[in-house]
Amino acid sequence: MVDTLETASAFGLHIQPKLSKGAEALTAFIDFDSYVADLDHLVTNWLPLTFAVNSINRSMGLSDLYPFVLAPSVIVKLDFVHETIRAAQNRQQASGHGGALRAVAAGLKRKVGAPTYS
Repeated sequence: MVDTLETASAFGLHIQPKLSKGAEALTAFIDFDSYVADLDHLVTNWLPLTFAVNSINRSMGLSDLYPFVLAPSVIVKLDFVHETIRAAQNRQQASGHGGALRAVAAGLKRKVGAPTYS
């Protein structure tokens, strides 16, 4: 969810569907950092995004891209995981640790070709 919203933000997605009068708005302006946002903000923007991409898929005769319903118990679990990850990140930043993880990430980002043998 976080990564998908980050991608949507990078593309500047704004979702403003044309709905019948009196229908609940499914508006989303995905212009925030999903890695630091609270889960309520993520879910508030996630639902319109999934509605839009599922509608696009259906119009092309495809299955839903995101065929899941976020039940309240699932949202509680997602919030626990999201807050646990954020707390761990905050502890790493406060202690100055996390260098190994950053080093691994930096190594994975480097484009290194396979060695050539003569």
